[in-house]
Amino acid sequence: MAALSVLIDTTMAGIAEGERSGVYQYQRHLVNGLLQAGDLALTLLFALPRARHDAQIAAFVREAQAEGAAPAVQRGRLPLRLLRRVPWPAEGWRTRHDVFHGPAHLLLASRAPAVVTVHDLAYLHDQGAAVPAHTLAADERAALALRQRFFAELARQTEQTLRRAAHVITVSEHTRSLLRRHFHLPPQRVTAVPLGLRAEAVAPPSVAAFAHWQQRLGLQPPYLLYLGNLDPNKNLATLLHGFAAYRRQGGRCPLLLAGRSVFYERVLQALAQQLGVADAVRFLGRVDDAALPVLYRGAQTVLMPSRLEGFGLPAIEAMACGTPVVVAAAGALPEVAGEAALQVPPDSADGFAEALLRIEGDEALAQRLRRAGPRQAARFSWRHTAEATAAVYRRVALEAA
Repeated sequence: MAALSVLIDTTMAGIAEGERSGVYQYQRHLVNGLLQAGDLALTLLFALPRARHDAQIAAFVREAQAEGAAPAVQRGRLPLRLLRRVPWPAEGWRTRHDVFHGPAHLLLASRAPAVVTVHDLAYLHDQGAAVPAHTLAADERAALALRQRFFAELARQTEQTLRRAAHVITVSEHTRSLLRRHFHLPPQRVTAVPLGLRAEAVAPPSVAAFAHWQQRLGLQPPYLLYLGNLDPNKNLATLLHGFAAYRRQGGRCPLLLAGRSVFYERVLQALAQQLGVADAVRFLGRVDDAALPVLYRGAQTVLMPSRLEGFGLPAIEAMACGTPVVVAAAGALPEVAGEAALQVPPDSADGFAEALLRIEGDEALAQRLRRAGPRQAARFSWRHTAEATAAVYRRVALEAA
């Protein structure tokens, strides 16, 4: 039996300035897992014809390949910005594949039956309006306007994508339910396939690695940690209000915010100043993946306050490291964290403060969370992600035959 031929649009992973977010990690580990399955012929599409993307594409392919197996690579003749506007098939006219997969929300045109992965629907609920434009500097207003235009375009293109897709994958049951309800999709067209646990993010670090990253990042455990993009839809203003209440009530730990920000970092810095906690809040910027095992293990608590999370990789990574986790009781976070984390109403600053103080002051609770976390995190694996995704490919190919 011939191997199923699958073309995966990994264009966004090949952009040199692209963020190494959860969507990037999804593409990388999914490709690696699919290659290990051994019965699929994978081709990675990069709609990036210019040579300036060569290094990033080569780096992604090296990271994604399994031992002894590497995917084929196809460079598009047309750039992504044009392919999203014209009906030219992504694979060209001469090539044919059994399935085309868009793993990052959107689909390009294709002659093969298509699968798309939708990671979340945050753009439906938060287009940046949480930040009043008149409070921003001119460059911040420009960044906010760009963000809002991006969300509006994403909304338009997502509706087109869902009309074209033969099947939709979501990364949680929560997103599956939300997607079906909003777009009126039949249940047989949508499959929830959760993400996995990155070994490199949770492997116990050596003594030398611990010392290196603590010195390089200036870490002084214990601390509270948020890891993720610094965006308005991450509910970080509520977190800062909760942190300020925690400090007023005797909480001892500083708060570290690690992640990329286009403009919102300065907004959060101003809020921390206003709340009187600026000296206890550190902005680390984007941190290297190699630092994560050290960063997680040095934290007293890891926080995920977003009400719109489609999955929540930092939650399961922190739990796998045996670090207590506090999540918003919203989005996919309750589904992912289960009873191994404390859940807080997403709009309750006092709830976040109370949870942090409980973990700090109740060693029995902290120990229970440290024991429960690794068990909960072990439920998620990239092997299962790859196997379930390959099953969707086979189903779609069979239905199209």
